[in-house]
Amino acid sequence: MWFDEPRFLMDHNGVSLGKPGTKGRLDLALYASFTVRQGKPVLWYSERKFFLLGRVIGPEWLRGKAE
Repeated sequence: MWFDEPRFLMDHNGVSLGKPGTKGRLDLALYASFTVRQGKPVLWYSERKFFLLGRVIGPEWLRGKAE
């Protein structure tokens, strides 16, 4: 079995969750799911527990590295 290098799907850019100027949490608090909408694979995830975001996962992600 061969695994490729990891790739980021989600990131918070080091911004902590909490009151400005305080040391807040840095986790992403994920409860993700994966569906197919209109023939396209979509990764659904919460953005810091406030908004639900959907990211279309294109064929380049499913195939691996772009050729």
